[in-house]
Amino acid sequence: MTDLTIDVTKEKPETRNLTIADGLFILIGVATAVLRLTELGKLPLSAAEAHEALAVWQFWQPGATSTAIGSPAYFTFTALLTQVFGISDGVMRLAPALFGVALVLLTWLLRERLSTVGALITAVFLTVSPIAVVVSRTAGGDSIALFAAYLLLIAWVNGR
Repeated sequence: MTDLTIDVTKEKPETRNLTIADGLFILIGVATAVLRLTELGKLPLSAAEAHEALAVWQFWQPGATSTAIGSPAYFTFTALLTQVFGISDGVMRLAPALFGVALVLLTWLLRERLSTVGALITAVFLTVSPIAVVVSRTAGGDSIALFAAYLLLIAWVNGR
């Protein structure tokens, strides 16, 4: 015969509590989102941004001929976002802004190599970096490419 008893003495897996570093990182993430996502549509698109946005707009127009696509990643993400949020200057900058926020959040994956304090300092520097903010708030594929390059670097560093 088989024994059908249930062992109730097994301990539950440990749950990880939030630390002060986790809370600080969440605050950095909120600050990053505020810097990159607020008032995206306040300024009109520049000529380069308008060229990128025109390709997305023409894609959804029946019978329109398409223009040259600058960044396939930007085009893909923005084309999807325009179907959810509509077409505006702010929506055309939304995909790069979201990748700019994710770029800062990726730093948390380096806390084993940099230490927790090092990862927090790096995240703060990326949050307030004028170049990182401008690239994240500009329609185009630069922010997505920066995110991809940083993700590749993190994968390489953590895989060693």
